[in-house]
Amino acid sequence: MKIKINTFYVKCLLISWSVCALTVAKASDTDVLALPEMIITNHATENIPSPAYSSTEFNRASLDAVNRADLNGVLRGLPSTGLSQANGSSASSLTLRGAGGGLGLVNLDGIPLFGNFTGFFPLSHYPLDLLNRVSVARGNDETQSSSRTLGGAINLSSRQLNDGQAFLHSEGGSFGTVRNNVGLGVQNKLGNWSFVGGQANVFDGISQASPTNGGNNESKNSQLSMGLLRWDKHFQALSVESSLYYVNSREGYDGPGYLSKKKIGWKADPNGLVKEQTWVAQSQVFYHLSEHWDSSLQVGFTQDQQDGRIGTLPHCCSMNLTTQLLLAHWKNTHKMALNSQKDKSLSLIWGVDGQQQHGENLNDLSKVNSLTNSLLSPIARAEIAWGNWLTTTETRLDHYDQFGGDHVLFNVSNSEHSSAAYKSMT
Repeated sequence: MKIKINTFYVKCLLISWSVCALTVAKASDTDVLALPEMIITNHATENIPSPAYSSTEFNRASLDAVNRADLNGVLRGLPSTGLSQANGSSASSLTLRGAGGGLGLVNLDGIPLFGNFTGFFPLSHYPLDLLNRVSVARGNDETQSSSRTLGGAINLSSRQLNDGQAFLHSEGGSFGTVRNNVGLGVQNKLGNWSFVGGQANVFDGISQASPTNGGNNESKNSQLSMGLLRWDKHFQALSVESSLYYVNSREGYDGPGYLSKKKIGWKADPNGLVKEQTWVAQSQVFYHLSEHWDSSLQVGFTQDQQDGRIGTLPHCCSMNLTTQLLLAHWKNTHKMALNSQKDKSLSLIWGVDGQQQHGENLNDLSKVNSLTNSLLSPIARAEIAWGNWLTTTETRLDHYDQFGGDHVLFNVSNSEHSSAAYKSMT
């Protein structure tokens, strides 16, 4: 058998061999080039603070700069804060660090606010014009409020106006939205007074039902009225402050009904209506007993009454729900400096928190379900501030006359002040 050699492939092989031989010869005449050693490191974890407690605070100037109507515009997009809302006037789903919560997740002047349902709060009922400060605390609540939620708390402070200070804020926009807020500050011998009121109307709001179920994108309307009265007076070693907040709202709602083929789903309801009234009242007394002893006492009351019926199903669905809270919180603080610069200190905090919670709902026109629960909770806490570091330990005994009697809770935390709290000046 004869093998026929292809001269074309032989020529290509000779050319390739010549190029390789020439390259090796040139490399042997010169020094071998060595690339410098490359070291790749990751310092990202060193630049990301992860304290057990962190907070974001908006003061009055920050709230003006945000240029939003209510709390939804402030809280949306904050770290570790989950927020969703169906439309501009409905309740918002709210979580902090992945944990939802009920009573104590949102507080106004230290008074826990009720949500329509667990984890849902009517944040649109609290316009920024009626607030002085918004603080979002994640993790352990160092402010010692009445919150008992896992992920943290949102603390609101009602607006305080100086003597002669006044404002008028009017705006309008899509969906027939019109908002007007007005405020005035007065100072006299009786103390400092702040009067703030507002009205918000959405004439063509978004329907909760989809268009396939009869919904219309501009078929629902809502009305919201708010009022705030705040008073404070300061003496030599004693100061007193009180606030009263009132909300009255009416909102059109769709609800469950029969769809095609007798399926039940969310259907447009032209007659669905939910009315809600909220009262929040509180008074606080602060007394400076001595150089190392400050004491405060707060009493408060809140009531949220919701009435209405939604949906087109027979005997469905009642939205009647009334919740009430009576609160008394006594707190004593003993602070002692451990050096002359006062950047090292020891604080001992003790007190008692008492609450009576009451709720009732009307399932139908003949049956009312109600529940009353009382809570008594002694609290003891120690704090050691050492430069930028703060170490805390706390114990609390919660005594319920409902829900299982006594519960002892412990908490120990250590965090760095420089990264544990930042001020948001957006």
